[in-house]
Amino acid sequence: MAKKKPIDSAVTHYSGLETRVIKVEEWGDENGPLEIYVTPFTLHEKGRLFAKSNMSDVNALADVLIMKAKDSKGDQVFTLDDKHKLVHKVDADVLAKVANQIISASPTNIATEKKN
Repeated sequence: MAKKKPIDSAVTHYSGLETRVIKVEEWGDENGPLEIYVTPFTLHEKGRLFAKSNMSDVNALADVLIMKAKDSKGDQVFTLDDKHKLVHKVDADVLAKVANQIISASPTNIATEKKN
């Protein structure tokens, strides 16, 4: 039996990671909090994020939401068309909290569920 290659183990590990659900009370409606579905970052996605902005740039927080926030169907919650409003018309503390939860690898900071 052939030994499994390390790259295959790494890919299997990534594909087995769960989609996380972040519940944002502040951005909810009468049906409850906004639920944002997030998959773990790939190196390619992190590279795109770093290339777009200096991570000390607060615009990077908006970029995180645009890049990674999905709805339950896998569609983007925010688009580049929303960036101006995210940067200029949204509570900075809530946006930073959500972006940091997306970036965080620690499931203790967020609600975690498997996406159906």
